[in-house]
Amino acid sequence: MWVVVLSVLVSEVWSFGLQANTVNNYGIYGGHEISIEEAPYMVGVYASTVLYWVFKFVCGGSIIHEKFVLTAAHCVVDFYSVQVAVGSNQMNQGDIMAVDLRITREDYNNKAYFNDICLLKLVKPIKFGPRMAPVQIPEVGFELDSYTMVNVTGWGKTETEDPVAKTLRRVSVQILPKRYCPLDTIICAGSVGEGTCNGDSGGPLVYNNVLIGLVSYRREKRQCAGRYGTVYMKVASYSHWINSHLP
Repeated sequence: MWVVVLSVLVSEVWSFGLQANTVNNYGIYGGHEISIEEAPYMVGVYASTVLYWVFKFVCGGSIIHEKFVLTAAHCVVDFYSVQVAVGSNQMNQGDIMAVDLRITREDYNNKAYFNDICLLKLVKPIKFGPRMAPVQIPEVGFELDSYTMVNVTGWGKTETEDPVAKTLRRVSVQILPKRYCPLDTIICAGSVGEGTCNGDSGGPLVYNNVLIGLVSYRREKRQCAGRYGTVYMKVASYSHWINSHLP
């Protein structure tokens, strides 16, 4: 019990002043446009509130199974309904897939973004092809060395485009040393001028088609792609939990 309490307290302190990368503004900083064939696992996550038939883009996500998408919990838990769009590099396009079930961890903390991870179970399976394909889930214990270059993708506003850039973008960022991210459940990655911004939450951090992280929040509230990078949920720390829910 003390281990759980300590983990939550550390998370609360570590995330002081954090800013979730969701809604309102969007962006990959320092990146370039890509086709969906270059990241066929990428999906857009759309949500509705009171007007349940009106869906708005909120986050990114990743195909990990024909009937499951992985995203950040804070992207979807407070909405009336959720759906995803697959198979297109254009925001507000692609094949719409209804979500049947949202699966979050019981220990998810929506204030500190602790265990900020969610499985979206789809009503119908995705038909895989060049534009729609799963990314691999890492094995438990999978690690990358500091300063390894990895890719993160997302839609929206960049450092030069206003109000939004509707074509999918990708940027290569470096894994930061563990002193920047002391918790075992997170990874920090990025560099000044290269990284994520609002709207990229839930999106994939990928190395050789292995999903190593999910965009969760940035540590500098008023600056995207700052010196301390973006905080990602470390997927390898949740591999057992993820696989326990897959068929």
